[in-house]
Amino acid sequence: MIRFLIVLLGILVARLMWLQFTKRPTQPRVTGRRPRAEYGGKVVGCVRCALHVPQDRAVNRRGKTYCSPSCASAGPATG
Repeated sequence: MIRFLIVLLGILVARLMWLQFTKRPTQPRVTGRRPRAEYGGKVVGCVRCALHVPQDRAVNRRGKTYCSPSCASAGPATG
C-alpha cells in the first residue's frame, strides 16, 4: 500500500512539473521599454559616442547629429 502511494505521489509531482514547464504565458513580459512601433521614425547615430537614438530625439548642431546636449557640447569624437 505504501509503495502504491509513493508511486501515485511521484506521478502527481511529475504531472504538476510537466504542466508548469509546458504552460504558455498568457501575457507578454513587461520590459519597461516602449514598443518599436511607437517610435515610428528614423534612427540616427551620435557622431560623438555612436549611440543610436530616434531622429526626433536627436540634437543637431552644425550639421552633426548627437544623442544628447552633453555630447553636442563636447563636439565630435576625435581619434
